[in-house]
Amino acid sequence: MNLLSMYIGEKVKYFRESIGWSQTELAEQIGMTRVSIANIESGRQNAPLLRLYDIAIVFGCELSDLLPPIDYVKENRHKKVKKVITFEFED
Repeated sequence: MNLLSMYIGEKVKYFRESIGWSQTELAEQIGMTRVSIANIESGRQNAPLLRLYDIAIVFGCELSDLLPPIDYVKENRHKKVKKVITFEFED
């Protein structure tokens, strides 16, 4: 897993939970499986760019809302992690 995938996954989970959807509900809305959503949220799977657009559309947000700030990417893009890290986002 890498930190960038984990960050995006945590953002997807944050938005999904903020509207009260299950992973299954999100998966149905964008044409993916629940397992794929679970893997994206945990950082085990990279979300394809077109799916990130689909996710942003159903959440009513901008694609950039799902992505980390560029400084974060510069510092962490090649870092690998062996354990789960939880990010906290401000409303």
